[in-house]
Amino acid sequence: SNMIFPMGKVENAKEEMAAADHPAIRFFNVKQQFAREPLFSVEGEWKPVTPGTVAQCSAVAYYFARDLQQKLGVPIGLLTSSVAGTRIETLMQPQTLSSLGLAGPLMEKWKNISTNELKTLEAAYKEFQNQRDNVHPAAVALAKQQGEPIPPEPRTPEMRPHDCPGALHHGMIAPLQPFAIRGALWYQGESNLGNHGAYEKMLPALIADWRAVWGDTMPILIVQLPPHKSITPEFREVQYRVWQRTPKTAMVVTTDVGDEEDIHPARKRPIGKRLAIAARAVSYGELIESSGPVFERMSVEGDRAVLSFAHIGDGLMVKGESLKGFVVAGSDKRFFPAQASIQGANVIVTSDQVKDPTIVHYGHERVPEVNLYNKDGLPAVPFRSDAPTHQLPHEN
Repeated sequence: SNMIFPMGKVENAKEEMAAADHPAIRFFNVKQQFAREPLFSVEGEWKPVTPGTVAQCSAVAYYFARDLQQKLGVPIGLLTSSVAGTRIETLMQPQTLSSLGLAGPLMEKWKNISTNELKTLEAAYKEFQNQRDNVHPAAVALAKQQGEPIPPEPRTPEMRPHDCPGALHHGMIAPLQPFAIRGALWYQGESNLGNHGAYEKMLPALIADWRAVWGDTMPILIVQLPPHKSITPEFREVQYRVWQRTPKTAMVVTTDVGDEEDIHPARKRPIGKRLAIAARAVSYGELIESSGPVFERMSVEGDRAVLSFAHIGDGLMVKGESLKGFVVAGSDKRFFPAQASIQGANVIVTSDQVKDPTIVHYGHERVPEVNLYNKDGLPAVPFRSDAPTHQLPHEN
């Protein structure tokens, strides 16, 4: 849903759309379709980006393409193949998912569902969405107006086509395989929050599947999920580790564009901008800084924790008066808010309550309040100095 989130809903949408006159950018929204076997065609239409068409263009994709096209000076085509509320399992090939051994119950649940039954379930789910998003809110408003009891919310169907293993791969990825794809933007994960351990294996497997079709060096640019009350720091950590372990990938940090109460934040412009920067580095080989600061190592000098970082670019900086988001603990693992300051290429972390620091966390919360950047304007990756599988950043 955040990948397909349209320009018509972004902050300052009216002004942003009025300025969207970019005939060298075209977009194609793949019409939603679920299938049990790979399909060979999709419905949609190539449209140039104009003030009259851009309202339906993916906001993340638009901002990405706008910035990238201005730098490259070549036409860009955007294939947006996204469906709201989908799990990664439905975008993967079933045989790949089966080989991982991580989705047995889900695959068992769906194994006897035919394509026709899937279409029936899709129709039922669309009706549920209509009831949830339109009919029920109107009924609630009317009930309040008339002083009557609030009607119950519609029940979510037990079988969602959005969960069917491989259904979107077959319907909306497989038909695109004749296209010469230059790279992919991946902004997904909210529907997999309950099982980040499995996600850590599934996302690399999905990337490997795509690269088997589009080439071993196909760039994949990952959006780390922004702050929201439901999004755990452990899930962001998984996304970070996938980036670290997977060549020709990048990850953009979104700690400054989230919304605690709305899982669909309207600030998509910074995300697209950072993705474009990442593409310039990973896809086109520009020697630019493509990531915010990434924790590298920690040393202790008396009561001070000294943190060093990769991807500092021209240096570290704070947005605001002082650094936020750091907590520190000693060997007892009791964490306390910390004072942090930039000293050259390092961040110094102290606390009056921790005389012998052993662990530092930064932004390791569902809704972190953080403000460490590099001077390229890219936010630092949240981290734990005691993360068991911490690795140094890979070289793309």
